Parts: sequence; C-alpha cells; structure tokens
Amino acid sequence: MARGGTADLQKVAMIFEAFDVDKDARLNGLELTKLVQQCNPSVCFSVVQLQAIVQEVLQQYEGSEQAPGLTRQSLAQLYTDGVADCDMDFHTMQMTDPSPARACVTQLISHCS
Repeated sequence: MARGGTADLQKVAMIFEAFDVDKDARLNGLELTKLVQQCNPSVCFSVVQLQAIVQEVLQQYEGSEQAPGLTRQSLAQLYTDGVADCDMDFHTMQMTDPSPARACVTQLISHCS
C-alpha cells in the first residue's frame, strides 16, 4: 500500500497477529514497540524516541481506556492514514532477521526496568 491508500487487510492481519504476543486482540505498548523496532531494523531508537512514538500512536488510534491498545482495525486505520506503510512493514517483517530488533527491545526493557 502506498502511503495514504487503502491498507491490505490480509497484510495488516498478518502483521497484527505476528506482534499480538499475548493474543488478546490488542497491541499493547510493548507489542507496538516491537513492531516499530522490527519494521525499522536499521534504526536503534532511543528509549525517549520509542516512548514518544508509541505514546503518540496509542493516543491517536487506541480503542478506549477500558480496552487499551491497538485493535486490528485501528492498525489498519493507521496504515490507511499514511502514518506507516503496510507494504513496506510487511516486506521488512518477512525479510528481516528479528534478532537486531529484539536486541534493541531487550536493551530498552532493561533500561526501563
């Protein structure tokens, strides 16, 4: 999907399922952090940058306070709005060894603990 187009719902579903680790049908802050990291493998974001990205996305697209996190629909809307590129994220997710992203997330988690 080109930015601002219609998100490919099958790709959105695959991306969502890959990162919804706890299978609660919502991407929480940590799961969203992992998505950002893995879909941007050449960037090791600082803790502050990741927190700002995740906070902004959750503020704009989160379902409700009673059920926090991104739903599959809100992730599709994020892609449709051009905030991120579904095709690029899907391709990167398929082609990237997740270990660099995992290393950055592990570093982030240990830094925040």
